[in-house]
Amino acid sequence: IILAADLHNLLEDLTASNQELDVVEKGLNDFLDTKKLAFPRFFFLSNDELLEILSEAKDPLKVQPFMKKCFEAVREVEFTDRVTMKSIVSVEGEIIPLCKEIDPAETGAVEKWMLEFEDVMKESMLKVTGDSITQYAQISREQWILNWPGQVVIAGSQVYWTREVTECIVTGGAKGLAEYGKKSNMQLTNIVNMVRGE
Repeated sequence: IILAADLHNLLEDLTASNQELDVVEKGLNDFLDTKKLAFPRFFFLSNDELLEILSEAKDPLKVQPFMKKCFEAVREVEFTDRVTMKSIVSVEGEIIPLCKEIDPAETGAVEKWMLEFEDVMKESMLKVTGDSITQYAQISREQWILNWPGQVVIAGSQVYWTREVTECIVTGGAKGLAEYGKKSNMQLTNIVNMVRGE
C-alpha cells in the first residue's frame, strides 16, 4: 500500500480511468437500451441477463433459460434437430405447436427472432383457440376439456357459455335461463367428478 501511494500521478490516473469507465458504461447502457426498445420484453431482464442473451444470440438453445422471464407462462420452447422453434411448453407442461417454425439463424439478431416468436406465438394461440371452439360442439365437453390447454379451455368455454346463455334468454326468457342453470350445474358436477377420478 505504501509503495502504491508513492506512484507518480496515481490520483490523476485513477480519475482518468474512472472517467473512461463512465464513458464505456454509458455506451453499454445506450446499446442495451436500443436492444430493449427493439424488443420491449427485454425490459424484464437485468442488464447482465440481457448481455448474456446477446452474447449467446447465435445459439438459441442457450437463450432458453430466459424465455420464461420474457414470456409469462412459457417454460421453454421446443426445437427441431435443425434448431428451429417448433412448439411452446407452458409452465404446466402443456405443449402448443407453433403454426410456423421459426429459424433464428434466418434473422440473426436475437431481438428480431424473439419478435417473430412473439408474433407466431399469438397466431398459434389464436389458431389453437379457434380449433378448440370448433371441436367443442363435436365431442363431449369432458373429452374436449382433456384435449386442450387450460387457458384455451377457459376461453372456449366462455364463448359457448355466452352463446348458450344468449340463446336461452332470447328463446326461453327466465324459464330458459333456469333450464340452462341446471345444465351448467350438471357440467360443473361432471368436471368435479373428472378431477376426483370418478
